[in-house]
Amino acid sequence: EVWRRIRAFVSRQRHGAGSEAVRRQGPALTLLVVEDDPDTAQQLVEALIEAGHGVVGPASSAEAAEALAGLSSFDVALVDINLSGSANGVDLARTLDAKWGVPTIFLSGDVGATARNADASIALIVKPYQTADVISTLDAVVAEGLVNIG
Repeated sequence: EVWRRIRAFVSRQRHGAGSEAVRRQGPALTLLVVEDDPDTAQQLVEALIEAGHGVVGPASSAEAAEALAGLSSFDVALVDINLSGSANGVDLARTLDAKWGVPTIFLSGDVGATARNADASIALIVKPYQTADVISTLDAVVAEGLVNIG
């Protein structure tokens, strides 16, 4: 068992889905977004804000994300595993947990790397994903008590 309970979320491309607004069911969160693809980062940030969440970032590297973490408060990090820079998303997830007690949700198409490092995240959203996948995953991890809202 790689992830207990709800820790693995596998998304599928849905025909016609993706650009419509998605409503969150849970509370508004503040999220650190770490994604090295500028278009993907922009789309994710816009979708999160539209759903009523606050956003820190986006950062394109683990180093930039760690600097933001030292300056900002957030509830959970959404982190791509493969990042620009010397550190990867797994390294960042471990640092965020160790230094600030902040959980990470991986956003990645590299299922093998996420499986090998499942202990570093509370969930996985497989790329390519839809906005609804991200919002419903956030709602689910809050409902399961895996994110401390503060």
